[in-house]
Amino acid sequence: MTTLDDFQSTFRAASGMPFHPESLSFGNIALISDVNESVAQLLNDQVHQFLAAALPNSFEITTINSESYNSVANMLTAIEQLTPTTNLICTYRNLYNRNEDLPESLGTHVDVLTQRVDVPVLLLPRPDRVDLTRLSLKEVMAVTNHLSGDNHLISVAAHFTPEDGTLVLSHIEDEAAFKRYEQAIGRIPAIPTESSTSAIKSQLLHMAKQFISSCEHELGEQHFTIEKHVNFGNPLIEYKNLCSEHQVDLLVLNSKDADHVAMDGPAYELAVEMRNIPVLLL
Repeated sequence: MTTLDDFQSTFRAASGMPFHPESLSFGNIALISDVNESVAQLLNDQVHQFLAAALPNSFEITTINSESYNSVANMLTAIEQLTPTTNLICTYRNLYNRNEDLPESLGTHVDVLTQRVDVPVLLLPRPDRVDLTRLSLKEVMAVTNHLSGDNHLISVAAHFTPEDGTLVLSHIEDEAAFKRYEQAIGRIPAIPTESSTSAIKSQLLHMAKQFISSCEHELGEQHFTIEKHVNFGNPLIEYKNLCSEHQVDLLVLNSKDADHVAMDGPAYELAVEMRNIPVLLL
């Protein structure tokens, strides 16, 4: 590609990716805690109350408490032995670190859990630091910097958005990363830097907006509102600001990267930072 027309043609071709909703079910839920059976039952009731707004169909919660496992390996085995198969796992950060304040980490159990299981993990605030009975579920935000084509992320976020709630579809392009590409393009004499980078920037935003329009169309008649935020900026700062602006009750984001064994970097940063907001990790 050596001309602006080549760039525009390529991006137009990529932008026509429509949204295809997925059929989902979260009827069997596992709640993993580091407390005894009696306290775990109280947590069960609190989690049930929180999820009831978004999951109107009946669902069952099975508890895996401190009496069921004493290591990460035992925890994974306990999950595998659940019948019927679990659709969703609920837990909270820093399992088995009740007496320590560790704001820089999610803890070993959660780190491994998000990468070793094939179902979403709902990460709640620590119940010894946040009163879970005060949690509500009305504003849900889907977070990604690659919104176009992410059918699963949008489908899950929509599934967890309750009636009369709001689904916020957000897409933040990394401004700093784009500037590095812009500098690289500027070193190629055959490409008109200003016009080509301006066209690319515009097209990146257009692709995300077009995909959101497809989401609105394919989701059809819903009993919740859809709002969109598409922009350039610092992703972590922008998402934190959006959470505050919308008083977000649930963040939905991807945590797996096919090329890495650990949680995706930006997702991990956001999950660590948002200590008082439930985060659904896919």
